[in-house]
Amino acid sequence: MLGSAGLTQALLLLQCGPPAIMFMAVIAPNSLLILITLGSAFVWAGTLIVLSLFLQGVTVAGARVWRFALALLVSVTAEEALRYGLWRCHRRAVLFLKHAAAQHPDLVFKAGDEALLALAAGFGHAMAHGLVFSLAWLPLASGQGVLYIKSCSTMSWAPAAAFTVLGFFGLHTGSMVVAFDALSRQKLHRAWAVGVVHLAAALLTLTNRAADACSLVATVELVLGTCMMAAAAFVFRTEMVAPVTYAPIAADDDGQ
Repeated sequence: MLGSAGLTQALLLLQCGPPAIMFMAVIAPNSLLILITLGSAFVWAGTLIVLSLFLQGVTVAGARVWRFALALLVSVTAEEALRYGLWRCHRRAVLFLKHAAAQHPDLVFKAGDEALLALAAGFGHAMAHGLVFSLAWLPLASGQGVLYIKSCSTMSWAPAAAFTVLGFFGLHTGSMVVAFDALSRQKLHRAWAVGVVHLAAALLTLTNRAADACSLVATVELVLGTCMMAAAAFVFRTEMVAPVTYAPIAADDDGQ
């Protein structure tokens, strides 16, 4: 049997390993990406705290499923609205960086950098969600041995939780890249699709209340996250070939 300390360490290694590798390989070498990641994580963590306080009366223990579904619907809608607001900030930041690079030859804004900025923002979103999930599941690691809960007898809660966190990490990180690119290119159907997938992934977690559905839920969440990261990679490749073209910064300011 694995003790509580070892179980917690294994869980953290499993769910934090791939994100840590991505952070060190992609984000850490660039100080601007680090700042965007930390700022995004702070904004999203604050948003999730406010939403949880606002919705805590709806999701009391023993509440019906529709109450949790309503809370998730409100939460996802609020998050997608915030995503649009962050995209407007992202758009202005890209315009400023491109303008600065044009004015100062020593500054470089390469093709694909816009997607990396969105990736950093998405990574911060995923960090905030991962922190919330981990804190919610931390009490389960306080006991002795490997824990099997009644609604998840086919898999220990530790890998189920870790796979779910990894799935949402890929979903939130990749979806920011896809959504920002869709909004920048005015392909609103793609932006709406991101929101629909986000809502579907959130509602899917409610099936954990059913007996032995946890392994299926964890698998589907992991697949959704992987697919979203693949879509983000496609967006990055497209950005390298055909970057988004914005109006000049002065004209953009006049048009607001």
